[in-house]
Amino acid sequence: MRLVLLLTTLMYSEFSFSQISADTAIKKRQLDSLEYVVYKLKDSLRKIQYEYKVLANCHSIDTIAYGRDSIIIKYKSKSDELIKIHRKYNCQSDSLYDYEKVEYLNSFDRPEFVEHWEQARSSDDENGGVFKWKVYSYERFDYDSSGRVITWIKFYPALSRRRVQRYDYFYSSNGAQSFLTTRIKIEMFWDK
Repeated sequence: MRLVLLLTTLMYSEFSFSQISADTAIKKRQLDSLEYVVYKLKDSLRKIQYEYKVLANCHSIDTIAYGRDSIIIKYKSKSDELIKIHRKYNCQSDSLYDYEKVEYLNSFDRPEFVEHWEQARSSDDENGGVFKWKVYSYERFDYDSSGRVITWIKFYPALSRRRVQRYDYFYSSNGAQSFLTTRIKIEMFWDK
């Protein structure tokens, strides 16, 4: 009987100590990383949705060129409604700086999502090198049923890679506009 009791105790202690009690809590750093990955996926998906809307509804494209190096491309639907405007400007005659603005429009012909792209170039004549850098930013707008802006969210990574400015607009009964500015995390850019 002692042998059975000793064997049982030995087996019980062996199985008890062989199991590891793993902590299932997620560390803040891991959670932040997951939130950022989810944001990047959501960001890519939303941008693809805007492009798909243009591709699915585009019926005609108008191009307006002014100056030698500036162009505006307007994408229209079958009902002649603007759905996208792409502006490209070469701001200097020596081609050292250019600017692009891509606007995706809603049914009110107002911008819903806007991308800004700036590219600058400088040359080092002594070494024969050309240096390029590209800066981007984007913004998103929400409107009420009257077509008035109720939310404007601006992301400008040159200032901060993790923070975004959010402007919430309020309208009084006489039409006066007021707004509230808050800083939000980049992961909240697409949230309503």
